[in-house]
Amino acid sequence: MPSTRRSILAQAAGLALATSLPRSPLFAAPAWKVSGPIRLIVPYPPGGGTDVAARLLAAGMKDRLGHPLIVENRPGANGVIAANMVYEAKPDGLTWLFGVSDIIATTPNVNPKIVKFDTTRYSAVAPVGRGGYVLATLAERARPTLQEVLAEIRTPGSRFTYGHWGPGSMSQMAMEQFKLENGIPQLTAIPFGGSAAVLNAVLGGHIDYAFITPNLAAPNRDKLKMYAVSSAERIPLLPDLPTLKELGYRTHAETLYGVFAPPGTPEAAIRFFNDEILRVTGEESFIKRLVDLGYAPIPMTPQEMGDYVRAELKQWGELVRQTHIQVD
Repeated sequence: MPSTRRSILAQAAGLALATSLPRSPLFAAPAWKVSGPIRLIVPYPPGGGTDVAARLLAAGMKDRLGHPLIVENRPGANGVIAANMVYEAKPDGLTWLFGVSDIIATTPNVNPKIVKFDTTRYSAVAPVGRGGYVLATLAERARPTLQEVLAEIRTPGSRFTYGHWGPGSMSQMAMEQFKLENGIPQLTAIPFGGSAAVLNAVLGGHIDYAFITPNLAAPNRDKLKMYAVSSAERIPLLPDLPTLKELGYRTHAETLYGVFAPPGTPEAAIRFFNDEILRVTGEESFIKRLVDLGYAPIPMTPQEMGDYVRAELKQWGELVRQTHIQVD
């Protein structure tokens, strides 16, 4: 029986609480004292989902740090400008990146010329949430099932398109993985300037398919035919939508949102901020806001988060080599 939104929220809250409980004093990390104003660098413009999540996190932390926590937007080059800047910052525990795994794990594979950071050396601090993407098309001309979609695309002489918001974006990686798995190379990619532009292109009938962010797909559920979500588990915002895995496909693509620090940042600082971030993200009010953005909580230790990102780097590197994805 499909999980309801309430039950998924309850499960998420339970997981967040269980993994954010205070550590035993026997294993507690050394104390870290914040020495000045903290900069939380966001790699995208104000107003988007990543920016909103960063500001929610900052609001939950600011009163406990003893110093101002400043959210600073540094957009450009699909997030790489901010990632480069934080990587090269002084590792004093005062400059942090509110990043996404797309930047850290896919861009180095797709556009290495603009990347100045080494993903394997970037310090993972704490995740805030993760989210998959909704495979969708315009409802009024949709095929009922994915099997029928694939059969139509494979028809000799057929011409179909999909949209994504830039080389190396998870919207592109997810579809290229799906194409490779199902043998549909004739599905042609069309790049757009952002996730909202991709959605509008689908709704306007200008492209046939796309992986769309859940927070944009959900309000348009009456206009879209949504087939599945690309994450490993169902997403709380659309709890009745199955995963691709449930439908028998191997494609799995999701974005991890979290905080990273320059290499060499003291372990005590990383542990301190991991504790503080997990405290905030484990609160029920934060989880509800996170779900509304289309994300789900995923508490991790710094080591677990680092392992996750390095695995993503390897996975998407293999896909890039197989499909020859590159910046035009």
